Amino acid sequence: LKAGYTAVPLTLVPRDLYFYADGTVGGEKVKFWLDSGQNATVLDGLLAKRLKPKLGDEHQVAGVDGVWTGREVGLPSLAVG
Repeated sequence: LKAGYTAVPLTLVPRDLYFYADGTVGGEKVKFWLDSGQNATVLDGLLAKRLKPKLGDEHQVAGVDGVWTGREVGLPSLAVG
């Protein structure tokens, strides 16, 4: 692993005031919404059902819209940019 950084293009959605970056999870194209106040990455339920990841421990995930129960998962691959 080389020290430094990799520039990742971000897209601003002005109406909603958030950024996203293109990427892949398990070979499927996705958009990663960037939330600077969140400490977890959350997968869409439909994507999770297609990927069938190994499920781990349950955790409470809080956001501006409320609190949800989520699970740790193992992903086959994840790439941003």
